[in-house]
Amino acid sequence: DGLEARVGELEATQFSTTTKLQGDYYWAIGAVVPTAGTSNAAGTGSADWYKKNYSATNFVYDARLNLKTSFTGKDLLYTRLRAGNFGSSPFGGKGYNITYLDRAESSDGVVKINRLYYRFPLGKGFSVQTGPISRNTEFLAVKPFYYGDDFKGLDFFQLGGAPAVYNKATGSMLGFKWKQKVKKGQPYFAASTSYVAPDGNTGNPEDGGIFTSGSKASWLTQLGYQAQQWKGTFGWNYEQCGSKMSRRGTEAAGRVQSQACSYNGVKTGGERNSFAVALARRPKNGGTLMPAVSLGWGYQAVSYDNLNYTSSSRNQTGAALTSDGATQIAGNLKDENIAATQSWTVALKWDDAFVKGNKAGMSVGQPTFVTSTRNGTTPFDAGYVWEWWYQFQVSDNIAVTPMLFYSSNPSSAGAGYSQTSTQGDNPGVFGGILATRFKF
Repeated sequence: DGLEARVGELEATQFSTTTKLQGDYYWAIGAVVPTAGTSNAAGTGSADWYKKNYSATNFVYDARLNLKTSFTGKDLLYTRLRAGNFGSSPFGGKGYNITYLDRAESSDGVVKINRLYYRFPLGKGFSVQTGPISRNTEFLAVKPFYYGDDFKGLDFFQLGGAPAVYNKATGSMLGFKWKQKVKKGQPYFAASTSYVAPDGNTGNPEDGGIFTSGSKASWLTQLGYQAQQWKGTFGWNYEQCGSKMSRRGTEAAGRVQSQACSYNGVKTGGERNSFAVALARRPKNGGTLMPAVSLGWGYQAVSYDNLNYTSSSRNQTGAALTSDGATQIAGNLKDENIAATQSWTVALKWDDAFVKGNKAGMSVGQPTFVTSTRNGTTPFDAGYVWEWWYQFQVSDNIAVTPMLFYSSNPSSAGAGYSQTSTQGDNPGVFGGILATRFKF
């Protein structure tokens, strides 16, 4: 009788018979400061400019409430409520895009519906995901890296070394996935494809909608192989004119996303084809000696149907047009002159690092940088970025993680300034956060 009474009370007071509520709160306190560059000028991009505008210590948060509803036990109606205050901080991409954290919501405390989609099985091994607010990287055949499952630092290191392919396109989406049916624990092949129109709610077909010439859409397709200790993936993303690259890379390469949809009043028919290759291996057992190793490389080719770009000379080197030229990138890096970009990442993660349950990680790579221009000039916009972190698993629900990171060329020195400028060379930046995550 007592058990029946307790069960009856539980049924009467439960949140829902079909829906689970999950909370995920991320707090971060930290700062980003310039580490090099001249101190005698405050022009845009200089060390003084960054120190003056973006070097304060910030305390920011990202809060998520996830509603997971299932009607059959095999389907998922997913609704995420999200709020955060990263928008004015360097961790929200202010100053330089590369300092953007993966967990960086910029709603200024306003709670918004951040995801809304429905996923359901369709035949043997197939599943479908569709919704008005859905993200392509959350419906992949195989996640490219073992890195990033536990702690998410800089956004760039969550993208498999290829931010042009895994561009986190979010909006009106239709996706299909296939996974080979095998016994549990056995290797399998998988494939996925998804179409995302970020402005699918826009009525103007030249500036939005779905399956229009102005959708700014991304079509991401991935093939993957997953074994017990290693995996390999190949990704291809076809992007329409105006589609966005996740958090960009260098400031110069970020200009690719505007894609020069028109030039001198003529529609260019611009488009991008991006490719990614990744390999990852993890040890059979955790520990402090052998890490999980993840390697990723990305390539992006930019093409136009109606553009013959000849407006800058071949002898330009990427030097700025003026001393404060971070916003006046030299002619060889104008949007319509970028022909190709590349990027890469090497990421290491140690499970049970020193203490069972704790984890550590290190990642290094080159964010998206220009490797080919239409007029043959050299952009000199490449740079490196690193991050290091150690996660203390305080309890099942609380984790505390200090992280340090460094970027050697966050705003494309060659593209924004002369290599020998005395008016304010581009600085590197060094940053650190103490992050705390609460889950329930």
